[in-house]
Amino acid sequence: LAYVRTGDARLGRESAAGLQALSDVLNQRTSVEPGAPVGVDLSRDDLAPYPFLYWPATSAPQRLPDAALTNLDRYLATGGLLLIDTRDAGRGGDGRPAALMLAGVDVPPLEQVTAEHVLGRAFYILRAFPGRTPSAQLWAEAASAASARDGVASLFIGDGDWAAAWSGGADISARQRELSLRFGVNLVMVALTGNYKADQVHVPALLERMGRDR
Repeated sequence: LAYVRTGDARLGRESAAGLQALSDVLNQRTSVEPGAPVGVDLSRDDLAPYPFLYWPATSAPQRLPDAALTNLDRYLATGGLLLIDTRDAGRGGDGRPAALMLAGVDVPPLEQVTAEHVLGRAFYILRAFPGRTPSAQLWAEAASAASARDGVASLFIGDGDWAAAWSGGADISARQRELSLRFGVNLVMVALTGNYKADQVHVPALLERMGRDR
């Protein structure tokens, strides 16, 4: 798992701690065995080795340089999953941080993520995607825009301040932290398996058809 180095040392430490906590849970509860989280420079580093990339907003987001824009466009087009966290934590932000961070990026149409999204059942069954607040909002690339990748979203944008919740650094209950970690597990599973869980809903019909054809 990787996070974007923003130049804010405190934010970098928080991102690393959050992804380490998420990695520990993945190691304990799933067959996924991530190594230590890696901080990446969007302008210089090869993003291809990282199926999941966490990008927290700073207090003053800025437009990316051209090299970073090209690198990020390539990452999104070739199967990487990016979570942009504006860290508004339910304060009703106007979307400007994400707009500034993605200025110049080929951003696909977005739709709000609900419990019906594959993210809600990729590993755990979830009805919401809490972070530092239980009412975190989350948007994802629309399935119609991701048709070339079998409808699998490459971009998620939310306000949950998830790294703080994952690491336990936020002032939240143990239950809420647990739910935020489950959201993180589901997100990594989508990054690794795509729409696998969505495809499973067709299994009963397929088995019935196979039985009839014998």
